Amino acid sequence: MNILRAVIIIILFFALLILAVLNSKESVSLDLYWRTIPDIPLIFIIFASLLVGVIVAGIIGLAENMKLRLTQRRLRQEIRKLEEEVNSLRHLPIAEGIEREKENFNQPNRLTEEL
Repeated sequence: MNILRAVIIIILFFALLILAVLNSKESVSLDLYWRTIPDIPLIFIIFASLLVGVIVAGIIGLAENMKLRLTQRRLRQEIRKLEEEVNSLRHLPIAEGIEREKENFNQPNRLTEEL
């Protein structure tokens, strides 16, 4: 999977490099809503849009990563609590449990009393 990702990134890089070389002489005017910028090289607009996309994707990825870390921290705390509970249950005295079972076994059940 990582090899496939690396191959795709390399192909995209070379495609952008070829576009940069072929379109280095092309210039366009950038029409924003509040301003028009004449004669900007096309490659500058391509790289600027790539940079904006990388920044937006990075911010989204960072937010997702933080969300996952918070969930992971909460789950680790829950695991720790449950492990402490299991350990405390493991160390209960066995004799008390056996005596209680004997007492419950000797006492008549409601079902047996009705019969």
